[in-house]
Formats: sequence, C-alpha cells, structure tokens
Amino acid sequence: MLFTHPCTACHKVQLIFPSQAHAVTATPAGPELTFTCWCGAEQRHLMRDGSASRGEVELIA
Repeated sequence: MLFTHPCTACHKVQLIFPSQAHAVTATPAGPELTFTCWCGAEQRHLMRDGSASRGEVELIA
C-alpha cells in the first residue's frame, strides 16, 4: 500500500512506501502505523476502522 502523508517534521506531503513502515500496533482507537518519513522523522498514523481518513492520508495504490 502506497499513500501520501503530510509530515509533521518537514511539513511536506511525502509518498510513503511499505518499506518505510516499522510496525503496526493495536491501540484502543484502532491500528496505528509507525513509519519513517523521507526526511528521517518517525511518523505515526492511526488507521480508523481499517481505513484512512481522507484528510490525513490519501491511498493511491
């Protein structure tokens, strides 16, 4: 799964590849994906109901 993500460190919208993912962790709010942005910053994204909210990431493949 590829998606774009607005990085909280570099403030760029970056294309994130599966190889950048470190872990998926179960949280009370739903699964949370941990990955590294191209700038090197660790990022997290909460997947609600197994899907991304359109305002946070855009699934492109």
